[in-house]
Amino acid sequence: NIPTQSPNGAICIVCQILKHTQQSKRNDLISTAHKKLRLNSNFFYFRIKPSPQNFVNSKKSPKIIFMKTLFASLFLILFTSLSLQAQNADAILGVWNNTEKDARIEIYKENGKYFGKIVWLQEPTENGKPKLDKNNADKSLRNQPIMGMKLLKGFVYDDGSWEDGTIYDPKNGKTYSCVMNLKNPEVLEVRGYVGFSMLGRTVEWTKQK
Repeated sequence: NIPTQSPNGAICIVCQILKHTQQSKRNDLISTAHKKLRLNSNFFYFRIKPSPQNFVNSKKSPKIIFMKTLFASLFLILFTSLSLQAQNADAILGVWNNTEKDARIEIYKENGKYFGKIVWLQEPTENGKPKLDKNNADKSLRNQPIMGMKLLKGFVYDDGSWEDGTIYDPKNGKTYSCVMNLKNPEVLEVRGYVGFSMLGRTVEWTKQK
């Protein structure tokens, strides 16, 4: 086998006595190597005095090992943290029932931000036609159907909250600033407000099963 340097500068060579070696030659080998070899079962080990260069390298080895271990640990912690953060951020994804249970909103991710659109209405039609966004403050948008409409726009995840987004209420045609938080995996707190979040109103959406 190829010699391998140990951390303390010693080199250990392991050689197994072949079973077919003649007994007399085997005894001669043991006698000759006795001063440098230490018998352990059917294996021999010998140690070579480390050279000054090996001694210097052996002094560096613990530091190198420590630094490698430290960097590996930091990388693992960072990777795990980013992975968990990504998982937490995407916990909001899926279909949610609004407070009145008359609409369902699918929250999805697009270009790193979170959006929500209406995917189900208890009463999708009015007078036999698809319900339109007739209350929109923008008159040019009043002919767009409510089904498929984007209610939530531009949310980003930050420290347990989805914020910096807006929510549109088709019942009054107004758009509000919005922040969302998961009360638990099945309940989403949606707070719409104007100006300051403390002046807003919070409703709860439930996860569609």
